[in-house]
Amino acid sequence: MRTPGPLLVRLGLAAVAVYFLAYILGWQDLALISKPVPVVCLLGFLIPPRTRDAAWIAAGLLLSALGDVLLEASPALFVPGLVAFLLAHVCYVGAFLGRTRALHLVRLGIVAGFTWGAFSVLAPHLGAMRGPVIAYVIVISAMLWRAAAQIGEDPTGNLRPLLATVGAAIFAISDIMVAWSRFVDPDAGLKIPLMLLYWAGQLGITARAAAPESPREKNLARPCRVRPTFCGRRDGDPSCPPPTAPSARSPVTSASAPPATSTSRTTASP
Repeated sequence: MRTPGPLLVRLGLAAVAVYFLAYILGWQDLALISKPVPVVCLLGFLIPPRTRDAAWIAAGLLLSALGDVLLEASPALFVPGLVAFLLAHVCYVGAFLGRTRALHLVRLGIVAGFTWGAFSVLAPHLGAMRGPVIAYVIVISAMLWRAAAQIGEDPTGNLRPLLATVGAAIFAISDIMVAWSRFVDPDAGLKIPLMLLYWAGQLGITARAAAPESPREKNLARPCRVRPTFCGRRDGDPSCPPPTAPSARSPVTSASAPPATSTSRTTASP
């Protein structure tokens, strides 16, 4: 059976092109239809979810697609769209927490400084939206922090935690651009770059959950057997038990062991 992957990639790229064309030409109905399609295509790579991690990411993508529709449908639906994306970030936090619980407080400080700086620039323009935006900033800060906490915590040594972190970061940048266009300068012309960053961010976040397990990941997940070399880890790993000697009463040992022979030579008497 053919994998749907290539079809999803082609459909997603076509939807990106159609959305930008519809946006440039002012075809609002076509823009509304095509905008959520790239995220839905990413969702297709995770259906059915193979892991809890994939289920969290799939839920986040579904909520993001809902947010796309709400934000594109009408400016009056900005708050419901904001709530949809806030819940999507909560799902991503759940996925990232499932990968590691390491605190990495220095990374938290860097993330907090970045998001607080962005909020400080936007704050004078928020008006009645100040409270909802504060809640959104807190959640997206948690998402960025937990994404960054993955780096160095993956025993397989692959680059997917870094890819997810970069995806989360450029997703956050696209959110800042949305807020700038909404509250500060509606004529800034940021629609095309912010959408490109948004889709690229979703791709980076999804890549970790959508990629199949590598052979090393499968070996690390295998339980230890009699010898440590079957654990998928190096010999001497304390998490693997030492090899156990066969029992003297083992029927296999008694049946297969050769009879003992003396190595000493006897001297014949004259």
